[in-house]
Amino acid sequence: MLKTVLIAFTCLVSVSILADETNGNPAEIYHDFCSVCHGDSGKGAVWAQSGLDPLPVDFTDPQVWIKLKNRDRMVRAVTYGIPQTAMAGWGNRLSEQDIGLVVDFVRDAFMNLSLIPDYETAEESTETAMDMNTDADGHQHDAHGADDLNKPFENGLDGDLFAGEKLYGSNCVECHGTQGDGKGPRAYFVFPKPRNFHDPAPRATYSRSHLFNATAKGVLGTEMPAWDKVFTDQQLADVSEYIFETFIAARNPLTAVAHDDGHSDAATPDGHAPDAHAGDSH
Repeated sequence: MLKTVLIAFTCLVSVSILADETNGNPAEIYHDFCSVCHGDSGKGAVWAQSGLDPLPVDFTDPQVWIKLKNRDRMVRAVTYGIPQTAMAGWGNRLSEQDIGLVVDFVRDAFMNLSLIPDYETAEESTETAMDMNTDADGHQHDAHGADDLNKPFENGLDGDLFAGEKLYGSNCVECHGTQGDGKGPRAYFVFPKPRNFHDPAPRATYSRSHLFNATAKGVLGTEMPAWDKVFTDQQLADVSEYIFETFIAARNPLTAVAHDDGHSDAATPDGHAPDAHAGDSH
């Protein structure tokens, strides 16, 4: 693993000496930024066969064509990189136009996508590879209807709001911030920026189960790690419940559930989740 990291760093440094601006020639963009690992033929550079683990993608492999038939998936991989591989994110070096050009070059030059049913061309590509929505910061989120937001966890767990608050404070604040706005002390160094839970997209689509799964498995193309090796399922449910009640459901009419007494489960005007233990004696 260390060997892979060192080699990948060497590649990144060697490419970084190139000018950020390109001439818009997709073949030259590929040669300058991609061929060092993927090879001139798209099969993977010879040195990479023994130097990288996992190996760079072989774009001439029909099995890869099936996996990458969705153009947006490739655009996201080039833009944000792929965790636990030597594939770096190029969104801070290449323009959106150049990334689109080099992705289309790879698809046209190395991938015979006409053999793959329902593949997407540049013009047809309107959704991401995982059939998810993407916001301006490059985060992905499942497309839920409003009726889905109040559903409980799919695994039958009940999250503890107060246990989740402690877990959030000790593990999530550094990136997501105390207010859930993605402005934690470490956020300056993170790209793409940590999730701002107050943005309209997550507040309209993030269910408890979505938060649970994203926390457990991490988010591809971001620095959001997988916590399922650190937290138990109950802890994952607890921190997801805290995020949902405090940041997603807060002042969100889609998640407000009226009770017979006329009160709502939506958050209080100050943005905090309702105190589930109000009235309890401690």
